Amino acid sequence: MLNENLGNRCGVLYIDDEEKALKYFKMAFSDKFNIFTAPSGKEGIDILRREAGGIGIVISDQRMPEMLGAEILGIVRQEQPNIVRILTTAYSDLDSAIQAVNRGHIYQYVVKPWDLAELGMVLQRAADYFHVLSERNELLALKMSTLQRIVCSDRVKWLLLTARNLGETGRAKLCGGLVSLIDAMPPSINWPATRAVKNAAGDFDAGALIRNEYLAGIEILGLLAEDQAHESASASCRWLDESAYSGLRDLDKGMGLIAHLDAFLSAMHDAHEIEIGRVEVSRSEGAEPPVLRIGFKPDPEAGGSRGILQALFALLVSRERLRASVELLKMLVAFRSAGFGCIRIQTGEEGGNENDLPFTLEGPPMAAPEDVLQSLTDRFSSWDISRL
Repeated sequence: MLNENLGNRCGVLYIDDEEKALKYFKMAFSDKFNIFTAPSGKEGIDILRREAGGIGIVISDQRMPEMLGAEILGIVRQEQPNIVRILTTAYSDLDSAIQAVNRGHIYQYVVKPWDLAELGMVLQRAADYFHVLSERNELLALKMSTLQRIVCSDRVKWLLLTARNLGETGRAKLCGGLVSLIDAMPPSINWPATRAVKNAAGDFDAGALIRNEYLAGIEILGLLAEDQAHESASASCRWLDESAYSGLRDLDKGMGLIAHLDAFLSAMHDAHEIEIGRVEVSRSEGAEPPVLRIGFKPDPEAGGSRGILQALFALLVSRERLRASVELLKMLVAFRSAGFGCIRIQTGEEGGNENDLPFTLEGPPMAAPEDVLQSLTDRFSSWDISRL
């Protein structure tokens, strides 16, 4: 809930190479704050990464052997921009402290030796500021998740209406692909993918939303209407090794699977600069349907795993990065019709189950619009909106 954390004690990480300073700081403030201490910048950053959810303030001494406090707080700002940063410094280092303030690395500096009462007031103000920032961010996240649901619902209904032009069989196949896409959608994707793009108040304006949806709809229509080249004897996919290519060719059944896969992976790589990892096809000796596995390499500069999710589900929730998502829908339709059981997409480091995204394809290759709407209703109902 939005106010759930406001009653909890704020976590404070204090970094200083002086053991006595760490000891006295903990003794002075452990009754009001959850105190974490570190004797070096490296250990402090390690603690921050491990305990980030419980830390609201980082306070660092300026003069330390390995790196300056301003450098440490710069790293904190880059990795956890909402954490409040405070620098402690001696009078002789005031110039560097003021420069750090001007660069935006820190919230405030405190001169050593401390006045405990004054430092306590600074920490309390910083804790209050952190709680305000946290509540604002939770409200914005709630607003964005609500907007995501509205956009998603409108996109699905609009796609179902436009699918009437595809004929009965084409519409049923498209509905089957939409069911697979919706069932795999995580609770909150949110945009933008990079720090360079920020949400603005205008993004929530009704007129801007209608215009963005119209432009996105026109682009989606164009992408859906593009002809998908069918498989031929000479067709190939530049992302497949020979064993995966042979396995997929044997299962093709005239559905153009390799062409659809190549179009999707090429869009992820060329249009969105997402690196392709391992691509393989597994076939069971028994009755189990085949599975296609695709691994992507997340780039922190492009939003990491979240950036990959945005590219995958842009058709449902985003106003840009649409090509790969449309190609994914086409691929889901083709692989579902070919009898595949699942397409598993790895959006993070290999071996991390939390980044293993299954697009389930089992069941009839065709579906009705009612099935799509029911799938969307079930998906929304399974999300705890208070935790988005």
